[in-house]
Amino acid sequence: MKNVKYPFYVIFLLVILSACSSSDDPTEPTAPEKGIYPRFAVISDIHVGRPDSKDKVIRALKNIQEQNPSPDAIFVVGDITDYSKESQYNGLIQLFNQNVASDIPVYYMLGNHDVGSIDGDPLTLYMNKLGQPLHQYIEIKGFPFISVSLTNMSATYGQEEKDFLSAALEDASKKYPSHPIFLFAHIGVLNTVYGTRFSDGWGVDSFASILKNYPQVIIFSGHSHFPIGDPRSIHQQDFTSVNVGSTAYSEIEPGFTEGIHPPGNEEVTEGIMATVDENMNVTLERLDTYRGQEIFPRWVVKAPHNGTMFTYANRDGGSSPAFDANAKPTVSNITMNSCTISFPQAADDEVVHHYKVEILKNGQGYKSMTIFSQFYLNSDMPDSLSANFTELEAGTKYSVQVIAIDSYNNQSVAITTPEFTTKTN
Repeated sequence: MKNVKYPFYVIFLLVILSACSSSDDPTEPTAPEKGIYPRFAVISDIHVGRPDSKDKVIRALKNIQEQNPSPDAIFVVGDITDYSKESQYNGLIQLFNQNVASDIPVYYMLGNHDVGSIDGDPLTLYMNKLGQPLHQYIEIKGFPFISVSLTNMSATYGQEEKDFLSAALEDASKKYPSHPIFLFAHIGVLNTVYGTRFSDGWGVDSFASILKNYPQVIIFSGHSHFPIGDPRSIHQQDFTSVNVGSTAYSEIEPGFTEGIHPPGNEEVTEGIMATVDENMNVTLERLDTYRGQEIFPRWVVKAPHNGTMFTYANRDGGSSPAFDANAKPTVSNITMNSCTISFPQAADDEVVHHYKVEILKNGQGYKSMTIFSQFYLNSDMPDSLSANFTELEAGTKYSVQVIAIDSYNNQSVAITTPEFTTKTN
C-alpha cells in the first residue's frame, strides 16, 4: 500500500458501526513558509474493477504527475472501487503503489460504490486495506484540508459526517481565518455545480446548512461523471463548489437523443489541479487526462475568501452561440420516409452544450432531436455533427433548422435548409 505521510497533524473521526474516536486538538499551525504553497490534484470515480479502469487510472496518474510542478498530494473523492470487493482494493493499492511517486501522498474517501461490499463490512475493509480513517482533517503547507467519506447505501451523508464536518470547519475557520478551506466529498451539494441539480438526480443537501456559514470553503466533488468542460462545473453562492469529473467514463443529464452516455463518453477522463499563490488566490486547472490536455480557461478563486470575490456567481452564459456566416445544414440520404441532416459546429464564448435539430413541415415543427455537442472530447471534438430522421411522409416537402444552445440555454440564430421533398417510391 502507498504510505501517506501526514503533515503536521491529523484529526480523525472513525465511523465504525459502534465505535467513534478522534485525535487530540491540534496545536496552532505555523504560517506557511514564504513562496511555498499547496498544489494538489483531485480525481474521482476511478471505479477500480471495471474492465478498462486500470489503463485509465494509469494514464490519469501519469498525466497528473507530468504537470509542472507535480502535486504535493492527490485526493481521490470516492468510487475508488467498482463494487467494494477486497480484490478491487488489492488492485487499487497495486495501481497507486506502482504509478504514484513515493513522495506524493494519496488521500482516499468512500463513495456510493464503495459502501456495498460483499466481502464484509465496507468501512472496515476500507480502513484495513488503505490504513486511512474515513474522515480526515489535515494540514498541508499551512492550509486546512478536510475529507468526508460516504458511509451508507442511501447516498446521503448522515449525522456522524455532519458532526465531523461541523467540528472541523469550526476549528479551521478559527485557525485559518484568511485561508481557503479545501473540502473533499464524493457527492456535491444539491443545485450547485453541473450534475447536482435535483433533476439530474446526483446532488444532496446534507451539508448545505453547514457550508452556507463558511464562504472560505472550496468543495471538490464527483459522483455524477458530468464533464468538467461545462462552465457550470464551478459554482459560487455561499461557498465555492467544483465538479472534478470522472476517471471512468463521462455522463450527461437526461433528455438528449443520445441518452446519458453520448458518443465518446468512454474516452473522457478528467481531474482538477489546484494551486494556491502568495496572494491566497486558488488557480484551478482542468485536466483532460485521457488526451494529456488542459481545458481552458483556468478558473481562479480569488481572495479574500469571505464571499466578496465570488466571480463565478450568478452567471448567465454571456453571449449566445453563433454559427459562421456561411454555415448551412445539408440534407442527404433522402428516402421515402427518412433523411440525414449534417451541420457544422457553432462557436460560443464558453461551450456549445447541444443543438436542437428540427424538421419543419409547412414552416411548423414536425420532428426534432437534441444532439449533444461532444465538447468533452476537447481536441477530438468533431467539426460537424449529423442526425438521422425517420418516419417522414413520402412525397412531402420539408425544411430543416438547427439551433445551437449553450450551457445556460442561450440560443443562436437558426441556420436553415431550402425545402426538400421525400421520395415517392
